[in-house]
Amino acid sequence: MAGFPAPNILDPTQQKGREKRAYADFRRRLRAINAEIQERVVDQLRPREIAVNGLRAYLLNAERVYIYELDYLQLRRIDETIAEIIQRIMMERDGQWDVWMQRYTAEAYQQGAAYAQSSLAVQSAVYSSAYSNIESVLFTPEYQRRIAVVTSRTFNSMEGFTDELITTTRRILGDTIAQGKSPRWAAKQLKGYLVDTEGTQAKAASRAATIARTELGVSYRSAVMDESQRASESLGLVTKLLWVSALMATTRRSHADLHGRLLTRAEVTEFYSKNGNPINCRCSQVPTIVDEYGNAFAKKIFEKMAKQEERWMQSQGIKKAA
Repeated sequence: MAGFPAPNILDPTQQKGREKRAYADFRRRLRAINAEIQERVVDQLRPREIAVNGLRAYLLNAERVYIYELDYLQLRRIDETIAEIIQRIMMERDGQWDVWMQRYTAEAYQQGAAYAQSSLAVQSAVYSSAYSNIESVLFTPEYQRRIAVVTSRTFNSMEGFTDELITTTRRILGDTIAQGKSPRWAAKQLKGYLVDTEGTQAKAASRAATIARTELGVSYRSAVMDESQRASESLGLVTKLLWVSALMATTRRSHADLHGRLLTRAEVTEFYSKNGNPINCRCSQVPTIVDEYGNAFAKKIFEKMAKQEERWMQSQGIKKAA
Protein backbone atom coordinates (compact mmCIF):
# COMPACT_ATOMS: atom_id res chain seq x y z
CA MET A 1 0.00 0.00 0.00
CA ALA A 2 3.00 2.31 -0.18
CA GLY A 3 1.74 3.66 -3.46
CA PHE A 4 -1.80 4.50 -2.34
CA PRO A 5 -2.93 7.50 -4.47
CA ALA A 6 -3.27 10.80 -2.63
CA PRO A 7 -6.80 12.23 -3.13
CA ASN A 8 -7.07 15.67 -4.69
CA ILE A 9 -9.52 17.76 -2.65
CA LEU A 10 -9.05 20.80 -4.91
CA ASP A 11 -10.62 18.97 -7.86
CA PRO A 12 -11.66 15.44 -6.83
CA THR A 13 -13.23 14.56 -10.19
CA GLN A 14 -10.49 16.34 -12.19
CA GLN A 15 -13.17 17.93 -14.39
CA LYS A 16 -12.77 21.68 -13.86
CA GLY A 17 -11.02 22.25 -17.18
CA ARG A 18 -13.41 20.04 -19.14
CA GLU A 19 -16.40 21.62 -17.38
CA LYS A 20 -15.18 25.06 -18.42
CA ARG A 21 -14.86 23.95 -22.05
CA ALA A 22 -18.29 22.30 -22.07
CA TYR A 23 -19.88 25.40 -20.56
CA ALA A 24 -18.22 27.59 -23.21
CA ASP A 25 -19.68 25.27 -25.85
CA PHE A 26 -23.14 25.68 -24.30
CA ARG A 27 -22.78 29.47 -24.25
CA ARG A 28 -21.68 29.59 -27.89
CA ARG A 29 -24.71 27.56 -28.91
CA LEU A 30 -27.09 29.66 -26.82
CA ARG A 31 -25.77 32.83 -28.48
CA ALA A 32 -26.23 31.23 -31.91
CA ILE A 33 -29.81 30.25 -31.03
CA ASN A 34 -30.59 33.79 -29.88
CA ALA A 35 -29.11 35.35 -33.03
CA GLU A 36 -31.02 33.06 -35.39
CA ILE A 37 -34.35 33.43 -33.59
CA GLN A 38 -33.93 37.20 -33.61
CA GLU A 39 -33.29 37.14 -37.34
CA ARG A 40 -35.83 34.53 -38.47
CA VAL A 41 -38.64 35.17 -35.99
CA VAL A 42 -38.49 38.45 -34.06
CA ASP A 43 -37.29 40.61 -36.94
CA GLN A 44 -40.06 39.23 -39.16
CA LEU A 45 -42.86 40.34 -36.81
CA ARG A 46 -44.80 43.27 -38.23
CA PRO A 47 -47.29 44.40 -35.58
CA ARG A 48 -49.62 47.37 -35.88
CA GLU A 49 -48.68 49.95 -33.26
CA ILE A 50 -51.32 51.99 -31.42
CA ALA A 51 -51.36 54.21 -28.34
CA VAL A 52 -53.40 53.19 -25.32
CA ASN A 53 -55.29 56.49 -25.02
CA GLY A 54 -55.33 57.71 -28.58
CA LEU A 55 -53.15 60.06 -30.59
CA ARG A 56 -52.47 62.63 -27.83
CA ALA A 57 -51.22 59.92 -25.49
CA TYR A 58 -49.13 58.56 -28.33
CA LEU A 59 -47.47 61.94 -28.82
CA LEU A 60 -46.79 62.16 -25.09
CA ASN A 61 -44.95 58.82 -25.20
CA ALA A 62 -47.68 56.95 -23.34
CA GLU A 63 -47.66 53.18 -23.30
CA ARG A 64 -48.04 51.64 -26.72
CA VAL A 65 -49.81 48.46 -27.67
CA TYR A 66 -48.78 46.28 -30.57
CA ILE A 67 -51.41 44.33 -32.47
CA TYR A 68 -50.15 41.13 -34.11
CA GLU A 69 -52.54 40.07 -36.85
CA LEU A 70 -51.44 36.46 -37.06
CA ASP A 71 -53.63 33.49 -37.88
CA TYR A 72 -53.30 29.95 -36.56
CA LEU A 73 -51.02 28.76 -39.34
CA GLN A 74 -48.64 31.70 -38.87
CA LEU A 75 -48.44 31.10 -35.13
CA ARG A 76 -47.82 27.41 -35.71
CA ARG A 77 -45.04 28.26 -38.18
CA ILE A 78 -43.38 30.43 -35.52
CA ASP A 79 -43.50 27.56 -33.02
CA GLU A 80 -42.06 25.14 -35.57
CA THR A 81 -39.27 27.54 -36.50
CA ILE A 82 -38.30 27.99 -32.85
CA ALA A 83 -38.17 24.22 -32.30
CA GLU A 84 -36.17 23.62 -35.49
CA ILE A 85 -33.53 26.22 -34.62
CA ILE A 86 -33.04 25.09 -31.03
CA GLN A 87 -33.01 21.35 -31.80
CA ARG A 88 -30.56 21.76 -34.68
CA ILE A 89 -28.07 23.79 -32.66
CA MET A 90 -28.38 22.28 -29.18
CA MET A 91 -28.78 18.63 -30.25
CA GLU A 92 -26.09 18.70 -32.95
CA ARG A 93 -24.33 15.40 -33.60
CA ASP A 94 -20.58 15.10 -33.09
CA GLY A 95 -18.96 12.29 -35.03
CA GLN A 96 -19.92 9.00 -33.40
CA TRP A 97 -22.05 10.74 -30.77
CA ASP A 98 -25.76 11.46 -31.12
CA VAL A 99 -25.29 14.83 -29.42
CA TRP A 100 -22.11 16.89 -28.93
CA MET A 101 -22.21 16.87 -25.10
CA GLN A 102 -21.70 13.10 -25.10
CA ARG A 103 -18.13 13.62 -26.26
CA TYR A 104 -17.37 15.52 -23.06
CA THR A 105 -18.96 12.92 -20.81
CA ALA A 106 -17.27 10.06 -22.68
CA GLU A 107 -13.91 11.75 -22.08
CA ALA A 108 -14.77 12.20 -18.40
CA TYR A 109 -15.72 8.53 -18.14
CA GLN A 110 -12.45 7.47 -19.75
CA GLN A 111 -10.51 9.68 -17.34
CA GLY A 112 -12.35 8.11 -14.40
CA ALA A 113 -11.58 4.63 -15.71
CA ALA A 114 -7.91 5.54 -16.09
CA TYR A 115 -7.80 6.90 -12.53
CA ALA A 116 -9.46 3.76 -11.16
CA GLN A 117 -7.08 1.52 -13.12
CA SER A 118 -3.96 3.32 -11.89
CA SER A 119 -5.27 3.42 -8.31
CA LEU A 120 -6.06 -0.28 -8.21
CA ALA A 121 -2.84 -1.21 -10.00
CA VAL A 122 -0.64 0.35 -7.28
CA GLN A 123 -2.68 -1.36 -4.56
CA SER A 124 -2.90 -4.87 -6.00
CA ALA A 125 -0.35 -6.98 -7.85
CA VAL A 126 -3.21 -9.23 -8.98
CA TYR A 127 -5.03 -6.32 -10.61
CA SER A 128 -1.82 -4.90 -12.08
CA SER A 129 -1.04 -8.25 -13.69
CA ALA A 130 -4.53 -8.51 -15.24
CA TYR A 131 -4.88 -4.84 -16.26
CA SER A 132 -1.41 -3.36 -16.60
CA ASN A 133 -2.50 -0.23 -18.47
CA ILE A 134 -5.62 1.74 -19.37
CA GLU A 135 -5.76 0.21 -22.86
CA SER A 136 -6.41 -3.19 -21.29
CA VAL A 137 -9.54 -1.65 -19.76
CA LEU A 138 -10.78 0.51 -22.66
CA PHE A 139 -11.01 -2.25 -25.25
CA THR A 140 -13.13 -4.65 -23.22
CA PRO A 141 -16.83 -5.32 -24.02
CA GLU A 142 -17.68 -4.36 -20.42
CA TYR A 143 -16.20 -0.89 -20.88
CA GLN A 144 -18.13 -0.32 -24.10
CA ARG A 145 -21.40 -1.32 -22.42
CA ARG A 146 -20.70 0.87 -19.41
CA ILE A 147 -19.88 3.98 -21.41
CA ALA A 148 -23.03 3.48 -23.49
CA VAL A 149 -25.11 3.72 -20.29
CA VAL A 150 -23.42 6.95 -19.20
CA THR A 151 -23.68 8.67 -22.58
CA SER A 152 -27.33 7.63 -22.83
CA ARG A 153 -27.97 9.55 -19.61
CA THR A 154 -26.25 12.58 -21.16
CA PHE A 155 -28.48 12.36 -24.23
CA ASN A 156 -31.59 12.34 -22.03
CA SER A 157 -30.35 15.37 -20.08
CA MET A 158 -29.70 17.26 -23.30
CA GLU A 159 -33.16 16.39 -24.62
CA GLY A 160 -34.70 17.73 -21.42
CA PHE A 161 -32.67 20.94 -21.61
CA THR A 162 -33.58 21.43 -25.28
CA ASP A 163 -37.27 20.98 -24.48
CA GLU A 164 -36.94 23.62 -21.73
CA LEU A 165 -35.36 26.05 -24.18
CA ILE A 166 -38.14 25.50 -26.72
CA THR A 167 -40.89 25.88 -24.12
CA THR A 168 -39.47 29.06 -22.57
CA THR A 169 -38.66 30.68 -25.93
CA ARG A 170 -42.17 29.94 -27.20
CA ARG A 171 -43.62 31.38 -24.01
CA ILE A 172 -41.65 34.61 -24.40
CA LEU A 173 -42.85 35.04 -28.00
CA GLY A 174 -46.37 34.03 -26.98
CA ASP A 175 -46.43 36.61 -24.18
CA THR A 176 -45.14 39.24 -26.59
CA ILE A 177 -48.04 38.64 -28.95
CA ALA A 178 -50.76 38.10 -26.33
CA GLN A 179 -49.78 41.13 -24.21
CA GLY A 180 -49.23 43.44 -27.15
CA LYS A 181 -45.54 43.99 -26.40
CA SER A 182 -43.12 45.31 -29.00
CA PRO A 183 -40.65 43.17 -30.95
CA ARG A 184 -37.93 45.09 -29.13
CA TRP A 185 -39.34 43.82 -25.83
CA ALA A 186 -39.29 40.27 -27.17
CA ALA A 187 -35.68 40.67 -28.30
CA LYS A 188 -34.66 41.92 -24.85
CA GLN A 189 -36.45 39.08 -23.06
CA LEU A 190 -34.92 36.46 -25.33
CA LYS A 191 -31.43 37.86 -24.88
CA GLY A 192 -31.97 37.99 -21.14
CA TYR A 193 -32.93 34.31 -21.09
CA LEU A 194 -30.61 32.83 -23.72
CA VAL A 195 -27.48 34.99 -23.52
CA ASP A 196 -27.23 37.09 -20.36
CA THR A 197 -25.81 35.75 -17.09
CA GLU A 198 -26.73 38.67 -14.81
CA GLY A 199 -30.09 39.88 -13.52
CA THR A 200 -33.12 38.29 -11.91
CA GLN A 201 -34.55 36.63 -15.02
CA ALA A 202 -34.16 32.85 -15.26
CA LYS A 203 -31.06 32.02 -17.27
CA ALA A 204 -30.45 29.21 -19.72
CA ALA A 205 -26.73 29.64 -19.02
CA SER A 206 -27.25 28.76 -15.37
CA ARG A 207 -29.02 25.55 -16.30
CA ALA A 208 -26.28 24.78 -18.82
CA ALA A 209 -23.61 25.19 -16.14
CA THR A 210 -25.49 22.76 -13.89
CA ILE A 211 -25.76 20.19 -16.68
CA ALA A 212 -22.06 20.44 -17.51
CA ARG A 213 -20.92 20.06 -13.90
CA THR A 214 -23.42 17.34 -13.04
CA GLU A 215 -23.00 15.16 -16.12
CA LEU A 216 -19.21 15.28 -16.07
CA GLY A 217 -19.12 14.44 -12.37
CA VAL A 218 -21.56 11.57 -12.78
CA SER A 219 -19.56 10.18 -15.71
CA TYR A 220 -16.24 10.29 -13.86
CA ARG A 221 -17.63 8.75 -10.66
CA SER A 222 -19.50 6.07 -12.60
CA ALA A 223 -16.26 4.94 -14.22
CA VAL A 224 -14.51 4.70 -10.84
CA MET A 225 -17.36 2.69 -9.36
CA ASP A 226 -17.69 0.46 -12.42
CA GLU A 227 -14.00 -0.41 -12.50
CA SER A 228 -13.99 -1.06 -8.76
CA GLN A 229 -16.91 -3.44 -9.20
CA ARG A 230 -15.21 -5.21 -12.08
CA ALA A 231 -12.07 -5.73 -9.97
CA SER A 232 -14.21 -7.39 -7.33
CA GLU A 233 -16.23 -9.56 -9.68
CA SER A 234 -13.51 -10.66 -12.09
CA LEU A 235 -10.53 -10.89 -9.74
CA GLY A 236 -12.13 -11.52 -6.37
CA LEU A 237 -10.64 -8.38 -4.83
CA VAL A 238 -12.48 -6.88 -1.87
CA THR A 239 -12.92 -3.18 -2.53
CA LYS A 240 -14.62 -0.17 -1.04
CA LEU A 241 -14.78 3.47 -2.08
CA LEU A 242 -12.93 6.20 -0.20
CA TRP A 243 -15.05 9.37 -0.31
CA VAL A 244 -13.24 12.56 -1.29
CA SER A 245 -15.12 15.84 -0.90
CA ALA A 246 -14.09 19.06 -2.62
CA LEU A 247 -14.47 20.88 0.73
CA MET A 248 -15.42 24.17 -0.88
CA ALA A 249 -17.49 27.01 0.54
CA THR A 250 -20.45 25.68 -1.47
CA THR A 251 -19.98 22.04 -0.39
CA ARG A 252 -23.13 20.58 1.14
CA ARG A 253 -22.68 19.47 4.73
CA SER A 254 -23.99 15.98 3.95
CA HIS A 255 -21.26 15.62 1.30
CA ALA A 256 -18.48 17.02 3.50
CA ASP A 257 -19.44 14.67 6.33
CA LEU A 258 -18.45 11.71 4.14
CA HIS A 259 -14.92 12.99 3.48
CA GLY A 260 -12.42 10.29 4.37
CA ARG A 261 -15.08 7.61 4.91
CA LEU A 262 -14.94 4.15 3.36
CA LEU A 263 -18.25 3.19 1.79
CA THR A 264 -19.56 0.24 -0.16
CA ARG A 265 -20.75 0.76 -3.74
CA ALA A 266 -24.30 0.18 -2.54
CA GLU A 267 -23.95 2.97 0.04
CA VAL A 268 -22.56 5.42 -2.52
CA THR A 269 -25.31 4.52 -4.99
CA GLU A 270 -27.99 5.02 -2.33
CA PHE A 271 -26.56 8.41 -1.34
CA TYR A 272 -26.65 9.66 -4.91
CA SER A 273 -30.20 8.40 -5.40
CA LYS A 274 -31.61 10.89 -2.88
CA ASN A 275 -32.13 14.62 -2.39
CA GLY A 276 -30.63 15.65 -5.71
CA ASN A 277 -27.19 14.74 -4.38
CA PRO A 278 -25.58 14.25 -7.84
CA ILE A 279 -26.55 17.79 -8.93
CA ASN A 280 -23.49 20.07 -9.00
CA CYS A 281 -21.54 17.52 -6.94
CA ARG A 282 -17.75 17.76 -7.21
CA CYS A 283 -17.05 14.85 -4.83
CA SER A 284 -15.34 11.70 -5.98
CA GLN A 285 -14.32 8.31 -4.66
CA VAL A 286 -11.07 6.36 -4.69
CA PRO A 287 -11.32 2.58 -5.23
CA THR A 288 -9.65 1.05 -2.21
CA ILE A 289 -8.52 -2.52 -1.53
CA VAL A 290 -9.66 -3.65 1.93
CA ASP A 291 -9.11 -6.72 4.08
CA GLU A 292 -11.67 -9.38 4.92
CA TYR A 293 -13.08 -7.15 7.65
CA GLY A 294 -13.60 -4.19 5.31
CA ASN A 295 -10.67 -2.18 6.66
CA ALA A 296 -8.19 -0.40 4.39
CA PHE A 297 -4.56 -1.37 4.54
CA ALA A 298 -3.48 2.29 4.47
CA LYS A 299 -4.04 4.19 7.71
CA LYS A 300 -2.25 7.53 7.45
CA ILE A 301 -4.52 8.76 4.64
CA PHE A 302 -7.53 8.70 6.97
CA GLU A 303 -5.78 10.82 9.58
CA LYS A 304 -4.85 13.35 6.90
CA MET A 305 -8.39 13.50 5.52
CA ALA A 306 -9.88 13.89 9.01
CA LYS A 307 -7.68 16.97 9.52
CA GLN A 308 -8.79 18.33 6.12
CA GLU A 309 -12.44 18.02 7.11
CA GLU A 310 -11.73 19.62 10.50
CA ARG A 311 -10.10 22.63 8.83
CA TRP A 312 -13.05 22.94 6.45
CA MET A 313 -15.54 22.89 9.34
CA GLN A 314 -13.58 25.61 11.12
CA SER A 315 -13.56 27.74 7.94
CA GLN A 316 -17.34 27.36 7.70
CA GLY A 317 -17.93 28.10 11.38
CA ILE A 318 -19.24 24.58 12.03
CA LYS A 319 -18.66 23.15 15.47
CA LYS A 320 -17.64 19.52 15.67
CA ALA A 321 -20.14 17.34 17.50
CA ALA A 322 -18.99 16.21 20.92
